[in-house]
Amino acid sequence: MVAGATLRALELLSASTELRDRLEKNTRRFRSAMTAAGFEIRPGVHPIVPIMFSAFTPDDAPLAQRFARALLEEGIYVKGFFFPVVPRGLSRIRVQLSAAHTEAHIDRAVAAFTKVGKALGVLKVPAGSDAGYDMPVAVIHGARPGPVLAVAAGAHGSEYASVLAVERLIDAVNPAEVSGTLLLLPLINVPSFETITPHVNPTDNKNMNRFYPGDPNGTQTDRASFVITKEVIDRCDHLIDLHGGDLDENLRPYSYWTVTGNQKQDERSRAMVLAFGLDHIIVSTDRPKDPNASRYLENTATTRGKPSFTAEAGRSGPVNEADVTVLVNGVLNVMGHLKMTARPVTPVKNPIWIDPIDPGG
Repeated sequence: MVAGATLRALELLSASTELRDRLEKNTRRFRSAMTAAGFEIRPGVHPIVPIMFSAFTPDDAPLAQRFARALLEEGIYVKGFFFPVVPRGLSRIRVQLSAAHTEAHIDRAVAAFTKVGKALGVLKVPAGSDAGYDMPVAVIHGARPGPVLAVAAGAHGSEYASVLAVERLIDAVNPAEVSGTLLLLPLINVPSFETITPHVNPTDNKNMNRFYPGDPNGTQTDRASFVITKEVIDRCDHLIDLHGGDLDENLRPYSYWTVTGNQKQDERSRAMVLAFGLDHIIVSTDRPKDPNASRYLENTATTRGKPSFTAEAGRSGPVNEADVTVLVNGVLNVMGHLKMTARPVTPVKNPIWIDPIDPGG
């Protein structure tokens, strides 16, 4: 039976190259479309195509499995491969192209990968002296090379406008229109969000914007800050930290801009905050200079030489759509300023710069 099937296959291949030609065409179409959509693919021409998951995810094996399950829900059957089948840290999904596939089949598969890939992933905060948890993350790889911009929100889980703004960005940004990579953290302080606790992480009663760069041996807030430092801040070129006014706060929209004394870096971060578009900007000159005691999320990026700033819009629990919109548009403006998209940007004119008050004595 095996010999007969082999002989028949050889007869088909000898009679015409049509099937082989179609397979090569399908492979080129799939590889090209997946690369344009921002996925990491091992180079080659083989019709078995490995889609890699190691670029931005600290624990890629569970992600490959979840990704395969999510694709099945979209009607695309693939298999996730992870350790010990492949080396640790090199998990992947293998896609087998066939001459029987049509262009419509391939385009549908690419669309499903893009849909699932934009919104699926977590940063694992490991358990220690208290519980661990999963922090949602989205990584949007653009079709062309460019800078890596990180946008974080939800350090205080009841600042809802900022959380919704990043969720909107996950849906709104089209990878095909992006140069570079967008790292999106919609909700850092999951325990606060789940328990409607303002200002702090209820697990250890710590403010999740005060303990950077974190400590892998500390309490949950320390460990979460350490994970963000290593997996987001160290991997990005620029960072925006979004806030939204907590349950007991009523704030007008404004930005924080940190002056470091490094002229080139300050010029770049100043241009970013002006592109964002809020017309009230608080100038911070007293933030820690030591990257090992950076304290704040934005300042952790800043002390590592990455132009960054903080923006805030929102108030008192109920979400005003205008606050969400101003944060979304601000990030899109910065992406335009950084040439990550073709979006035209007009920096805010004549902003009100608010300098810190010297208490004297």
